[in-house]
Amino acid sequence: MWINGLLALQFAVIHSLILLPATRRRLNRWMPAEFYGCFFCAATCVSLLVTFADWQTILGLSNVTLNQITSGLRFELWTMLAVPLLLVATASSADSAWRGPNGSLTDLGAPLMHVKPHGALYNDAIGDAELADIIARVTAEAPSSPALMGMANTELDFAAQRHGLRFVAEAFIDRAYEPDGTLVSRTEHGAVHEDLNVATTQAVRLATEGRVTARSGEQISVRADTLCIHGDTPGAAAKARAVRDVLESHGVNIRAHSMR
Repeated sequence: MWINGLLALQFAVIHSLILLPATRRRLNRWMPAEFYGCFFCAATCVSLLVTFADWQTILGLSNVTLNQITSGLRFELWTMLAVPLLLVATASSADSAWRGPNGSLTDLGAPLMHVKPHGALYNDAIGDAELADIIARVTAEAPSSPALMGMANTELDFAAQRHGLRFVAEAFIDRAYEPDGTLVSRTEHGAVHEDLNVATTQAVRLATEGRVTARSGEQISVRADTLCIHGDTPGAAAKARAVRDVLESHGVNIRAHSMR
């Protein structure tokens, strides 16, 4: 049993080093997911050789029974087979998350330009450094070097800076703001601007001044590289057209945000 424990410890140490996020990101740059299995099998063989070296130099073969050696070898062979296959499946699954139904986005002529978390994930990430870091790390590993989109001066913004990502600051024309620059919870009355005049006025101020009136009446600064209109609100399409017309009438040039 103690030999199995020694094998497990050596196996865990070697593979945990390889699985560290920083190490994995470097591997992703030159090693496709399909080769992960071969890589981990090689590392497992190294751990096997180290194990037998330990037996010879520390314990001596005379102190190790044939049954112990067989038991340890069987354990190591199982891990050689099972773990790499699991890792290949995981890596392939992660890689396929960025692919379309008929192939990669690049093959379809539609490179991934930006990543934006949605809903509750978005709201949690703007104030949760650990969660924002996970989102930024996944974005950094995605093909075509996409930008990360979110609210400025939040944990998403800071995480993008730490991971060297381009950050697109998003502002909302149909949502009320708190004095600290966050959005008013949808559970509260007045969180969504249903009045078209209020939405268009907020859009113009965001685009031309970078400011908005918080629900407290305070004037706050909000960095806005792109404006969001929630499509799940009634009349969202008509509101988007009206907002565009008003913005253009104020001399705002509307175009796709350049990610390059």
